[in-house]
Formats: sequence, C-alpha cells, structure tokens
Amino acid sequence: MIQKLNGRIDGKHIELERDAGLPAGTPVSVQIETESSPVERFRKTVDELCGSWEDESLDAIFAEILRERETRTVRPVPDFDAPA
Repeated sequence: MIQKLNGRIDGKHIELERDAGLPAGTPVSVQIETESSPVERFRKTVDELCGSWEDESLDAIFAEILRERETRTVRPVPDFDAPA
C-alpha cells in the first residue's frame, strides 16, 4: 500500500501531518522530497505561464532595440489646444 503524507523532520523523527493509520512499529520505506522555497515556486510558475528565454541571442536582439530607440526620430505631437 502506498500513501503520500506530508510531514516535518525533527532530528531522526518525522512528524506527519495526519495519522497514517498504521500500528506502531510497522516497517515503512521513506522517500524524502523537500519542498522548494516560495521564491523558487514563484519563478517556476512565472516560467511556466510566461515563458522565459535563457538564450544568449536575446542580448543581441535587445541591443538592436536599444540602438533603434536611440536613433529613431521623435514624431511630432499635435497641439490639441490650438484652434481648429
């Protein structure tokens, strides 16, 4: 029988969040998986929802965007207060 229970380690003991329903002394096998920190979970969620590029080619793309912004001429803004 396999159960998934959460708990906390206290030295050599594991305190389970709920009763496993097993008699004391029952031999069990434990597989420990630590939970990630809230920051790691947030980053993972952002990566999954928004997609994040870890691609060095982005450096060149963003550098080109900055160059275009620096050399682009500004469009004239109409004077909305001028008489029609």
